[in-house]
Amino acid sequence: MKKDSNTKKEVAQVGRFGLVGILNTVIDIVLQNILFQFFGLTKVIAALISGTAAMINSFIFNQRFTFRAKKTDTLHIFYFFAITLFGLYIIRPLVIIFFTRIWLWPADTAYKVLTWLHVPIPHSVNVSAYDATVNYIGLFMAILVVLIYNYLLYRKVVFKNGKK
Repeated sequence: MKKDSNTKKEVAQVGRFGLVGILNTVIDIVLQNILFQFFGLTKVIAALISGTAAMINSFIFNQRFTFRAKKTDTLHIFYFFAITLFGLYIIRPLVIIFFTRIWLWPADTAYKVLTWLHVPIPHSVNVSAYDATVNYIGLFMAILVVLIYNYLLYRKVVFKNGKK
């Protein structure tokens, strides 16, 4: 009975984590486009500002909503940003490289299935539909791996005490 209750709590927590991730993505994309289109910032500067805003939002909502930690000390705030940045700047590029240069089977399979189903694959003049699929799969896999990494480390390291 207790294990079933813990499983339900874990599923609810994962669901809240997913909602926070969606909110962070929306904040990142919308703010980046506003800064680029309406304020004339370069894409890189706009992306740095919007990514930082999304990361701060992520901390606040994961602390209060996902993990429901009442109080987080300075060390755990540092852990949050270190974990997040490591995932973003180390793990994500490595996973993208792995799925776009080393193990192409997932992208090959996705391309064959999409082609067989006659699903249009968004691509540009300079990038073939196949290469676009490889890039999409690489990015998707990187997002998935970093999402799991972030959740587990936030739960085990940053917000491990839950309600304080």
